[in-house]
Amino acid sequence: MTHSIKDVCKTLNMTVHTVRHYLDNGLVPNLSRDEHGNRIFDHTSLNWLKAAAFICAGGMSIVEIRHYFDL
Repeated sequence: MTHSIKDVCKTLNMTVHTVRHYLDNGLVPNLSRDEHGNRIFDHTSLNWLKAAAFICAGGMSIVEIRHYFDL
């Protein structure tokens, strides 16, 4: 099942700005887009966003999170 960015924001209780910030900083690998260029989120991408939010709440910077995810 796929979700739009609006659905993701509602599900994860994040703002669109936060989700886009995580995406633009490479915290969600292999995110696909539809024929109009809109981001398409699946279960895996939701899990990446949840993990990023959880780790960020613990005080890690975006750079540190990206390094952690790369490991």
